[in-house]
Amino acid sequence: MADVDPLPLVKRFAAGFAHELRTPLTVIRNAVYCLRHTIPPSDETTESLDMIDEEAHAINRVLTRLVEITHEFQLKRESCDLEAMSNTAIDQLDHERAIDWRLDFEPKPFVMECDCDRFGHVLFNLFKNASYAMRGSGKVVVRARRDAKSDRIEIHDSGGGVSEEAGDVFAPFTTTKPAGVGLGLTYCKKVVERHGGRIDMADTGPGGTTFRIEMPRESAG
Repeated sequence: MADVDPLPLVKRFAAGFAHELRTPLTVIRNAVYCLRHTIPPSDETTESLDMIDEEAHAINRVLTRLVEITHEFQLKRESCDLEAMSNTAIDQLDHERAIDWRLDFEPKPFVMECDCDRFGHVLFNLFKNASYAMRGSGKVVVRARRDAKSDRIEIHDSGGGVSEEAGDVFAPFTTTKPAGVGLGLTYCKKVVERHGGRIDMADTGPGGTTFRIEMPRESAG
C-alpha cells in the first residue's frame, strides 16, 4: 500500500483549528471592549482586562504561526535591529531571571533586512528552548557576525544538550517537553528558509547546544 502524504490533512487541520478558536477569541475581545466602557475604571479592573486582552492576542498569534507552518505567506521586509529584537524576546521570558543573557554583535547596531515580527518570533522560540534546556538557570550567548553575503547568528546555551533519540528537531510534532506541541522549531525553519536562509543545530552535548542561522543579505526573491 502506497504511503499517504499527510501534508494536505495537516493543512486542513491547521486552518480548521485556527478558524474554530478565533471565533470564541473574538467574543472574548469584544467582551473586554464592552467591559472597559460599562464598568467604573479602577487599577484592579484595568489590569485584569489588559491581561485578558494580551492573552487573547497571544493565542491569536500562536494560531497564526500554526497556519503559517503549513501555508505560504508574504514577508514584510524592513530594517530590524537584532539587539532590539533579542531584548524583546528576552523580556517575554523575564520570569527566567536566573539566566545570564550575553549579546555579542558585530557590527553594532546590527541591522537586518527581514520580517521583524516573524524573525523576532524565531528568536523567541530559540530562546525559550534554550531556557528549557537549562531548566531556567545558566548562560545563553547570542553571537552575530556579518560578511558581504550573509548575516550569521548563533544561539548557544549551557544546557545538557539534545539526545540522539530526539531525531530531526525541526520535524513537526518533535518535542522533548512534556507539554510541548513540537511546532516551534518547525516554524523557525519555515521562516528562515522563506527569507532564503538556513538554520541548523550546529552541535549539542554536555557543554550545551548551538543553533546556527545564516541569512542572506540580498533579497531571496
